[in-house]
Amino acid sequence: MSVPPTVSELAAWIGVAEHPQMTPALAAAVAWTRGRRFRSKDDATLWTDAVHLGTIIYGALLFQRRGSPQGFDGYDDAATVNGYTIYDAYTLVGQDITV
Repeated sequence: MSVPPTVSELAAWIGVAEHPQMTPALAAAVAWTRGRRFRSKDDATLWTDAVHLGTIIYGALLFQRRGSPQGFDGYDDAATVNGYTIYDAYTLVGQDITV
């Protein structure tokens, strides 16, 4: 992959129809990924298959959270989408570390 995930990819991965709230969820996930991978200066080096999937997982978790009856307080790190958790997103996206 050499481009960020799309809303269509997010919807297909979750297995639901596209929803208007997917756009801000995915935008937040892409911004989160870019913040963690700040040394990747261009999309060709940033969007590996693992980073792409990790971003989709994070976007799916954010989208799922919007339907929580208790809002943010009802959402915790154990939430899953398709069997993946926030920890899978952290692992797949990684982080550039400054020494």
